[in-house]
Amino acid sequence: MRLLARLAHAVDDRDLQAYRDCLADEVLCLSAAGVWQPELGDAYAQRSLDSVSAMEWTHHRLCNFVVEVDGEKARARVDVVAEVQPSDANHATARVTVGGRYDLEFARLATGWRITRRHMTTRYTIGDPTVLERARGARLATGGTSPSRAGPR
Repeated sequence: MRLLARLAHAVDDRDLQAYRDCLADEVLCLSAAGVWQPELGDAYAQRSLDSVSAMEWTHHRLCNFVVEVDGEKARARVDVVAEVQPSDANHATARVTVGGRYDLEFARLATGWRITRRHMTTRYTIGDPTVLERARGARLATGGTSPSRAGPR
């Protein structure tokens, strides 16, 4: 639970190093084609922060933890509610809430527990989800990249 709270804080703070520190060297991710594929932890962390970098702010809340520990490995299902405030090129804003469930696997490494597999299934969206894509598109059009910083946005 602490590891996942650290991950949520790191993404909301846009802290790339703190986010990366929650991951194993390789993380299994479900592709758009429905195939589990390994991704290097550094690339996964960068992609994750890039996905929220167009947002004015995000706030992730985690609850309903179901964690099963088996020696040096663990699995979890965790509900997530993410509030996001995107900002488009015209500075128009519209808050969106996305709720879903994370399916995760972990390994206890020399550096502590780390995420080895992660997938989020969206269960609902409140607000207009197209504003998220418009905000991301505006960031890409202006050549924006993910900031890495320790403080809240």
